[in-house]
Amino acid sequence: YKLHVMGDVAATSFVNISTRESKENIEYITEDEKENFLEKIKNIGVATYKYVTDTEEENLRLGLIAEESPEEILATGGKGVDLYKLATFLLSGVQELIQKVESMGEKVVELFQSDSVQNTKITQLESRIIQLESLLGASAVTSTPEPTPTTNTPPTLTLQGNNPANIDIGSTYADLGVTVEDDEDNNLGIKTLVNGEEVQQIDLDTSTSTQYVITYSATDNDGNTTETTRTVIVGTPTEEAEEIVEETTEETALNENPEPQEEAEGSSEEPEGVEE
Repeated sequence: YKLHVMGDVAATSFVNISTRESKENIEYITEDEKENFLEKIKNIGVATYKYVTDTEEENLRLGLIAEESPEEILATGGKGVDLYKLATFLLSGVQELIQKVESMGEKVVELFQSDSVQNTKITQLESRIIQLESLLGASAVTSTPEPTPTTNTPPTLTLQGNNPANIDIGSTYADLGVTVEDDEDNNLGIKTLVNGEEVQQIDLDTSTSTQYVITYSATDNDGNTTETTRTVIVGTPTEEAEEIVEETTEETALNENPEPQEEAEGSSEEPEGVEE
């Protein structure tokens, strides 16, 4: 060193000659080099220490260890730290740090703006959903289907098999039932009566000569009811059996269908006229 002082030096200022006329081979630090400086600054080890010539009473010093420091801040020979180089090195790092902070600030602004746009879109979407729900609610109210008008047309019953049905004494009778047709629903239940008594299954006693009247009836969804009958003759029925069947038929007509009552009575009178 041109001046080597073993001890502290005090002065009002230290000035490095920095005029362009006194320098040559000037090249400015690039952005990549500044980023490299910033990384090295982050990794510089800062130490406390004493010089080997310091006394016990002197305070600890704070600084760098030349062998552990970036070569960009070392003095010629590598044994000391050039303070002017160190200051410039740190300045370059600060510049790089400022640029990073500014870039981050711009990204934060963009993020807030993006969030604002997204919030606006969400608000608009929520408004459209509310309008759609309102329209759907109004449509549900106005589009309530009107009740299906009722009709006065009763279902039609068609007997399957013979009427009257003649069977021998002691034989088994298998009823073929009826089919039903309706202007709204063909799947109507059939109500079955044997000599005026409702039954779930037709099971006739064929051990003696007799006569049965099987009545079938169906009611549609509008409350219209229709019925038809089948006469089952077992062997040769007696006059007493015929009277019982006739009375039962009239009673069934009165209980189940009052309006056709006159027709039933009229039809019963006609044979009597024929006999006369």
